Parts: sequence; C-alpha cells; structure tokens
Amino acid sequence: MNFIKKHKGFLFLFFFISLWLTLLLFISPERILSIIGLEMGYFFIFLSALLGIPALGSFSFYITFLTLVSTGEFNLFLLILTIVPARIFGDFLFFSLGYKGHAALNDLISRSLKSFSLWLKKKPSWVLSLVVYLYSSFAPLPQDALMVTMGLGKIKFRSIFLPILLGNVTFILLIYFVLLGYFNKFISLI
Repeated sequence: MNFIKKHKGFLFLFFFISLWLTLLLFISPERILSIIGLEMGYFFIFLSALLGIPALGSFSFYITFLTLVSTGEFNLFLLILTIVPARIFGDFLFFSLGYKGHAALNDLISRSLKSFSLWLKKKPSWVLSLVVYLYSSFAPLPQDALMVTMGLGKIKFRSIFLPILLGNVTFILLIYFVLLGYFNKFISLI
C-alpha cells in the first residue's frame, strides 16, 4: 500500500497511457475523428496544448496530437495557429509560477538556483536561446519543467519567447511530416 501512495502519480499516468493505447488498438484514429469531428479535433488539440500540466497534461497533448494528426485530415497551418499560442500561454503560466515562486523555496534549492542562474548569466545569450529551441523542438518532454526552471533562474521571458515560438513550430512541422510520411516527399522537393 505504501508503494501505491508513494508512486500514485506515476501509476495514474501509466494507467492513463495504457488505457489510451488499448483504446487505440480497438478504435482507429480515423474513427475517433469521425466521432468527435474535425472542428472538435482542433478544439481538443488546443485544449490539451493549453492545459499542459506536469506529468499528465503534457503527455495527453502528445497523445492527442499524435492520434488526431495521424488521420491526415488536419491542415498544417491551422494546427500551427491552434497549438503554438496555446503552448506559449501555458509556458508563460509555468514560467510565471517559477518566477514568482522563487521566495517560497527552501534554502538548499534557492542556493542551487542562484548558482544555476549565475552560471547561465555567464554564458552568451545565444546558448540559452539554442538550449530552449532544441528542448522545445526536439525533446518529447513537457516544456513545463523547462519553463519553471527558467522562471526560477530569473531569466527574462522575452529572451526565450522567440526560441519557444520557433521550437513549437519546428516540433509541429517535424511530427506532421514524419508522422504522415511527407518527410520523403518534402526532402525530394528540396
């Protein structure tokens, strides 16, 4: 029983992902899209991108995005217009949480963050931009942890806004083209 209490978040996430994958074994993404409709598909993608919370919400965004986009029915431009603002707004909320929550941390974490912040400020600004861009475009991990860390490090949001924006667009393009098999066609056009 102690194991369940200690790992309830992980177990819930594992159960949720297992249930979703089992559902996908019996119901195709096309069938799910025909049930909810294309417009509601955009709404579900927007909602899951907007409500990206650590451990569950961000993973549900990836699952929702991959499931619905795999049908091939979604317009790439509308996906970018739907997802990017929602993710940036969610990222800003977590950044603000980290920025304002700095005072509530214990002394050990505060010292670690201060040293991290000093280390980061010694680096050229392009290093931070590159790290944020690479993380937000290629890492299939929640951006919430990155945003809270940047906020706790007292980084200015405007200095990471463009890398987040470009990283989200790159992520959507990458998943869209790879998932739908357009990557080979796209490369042949170049």
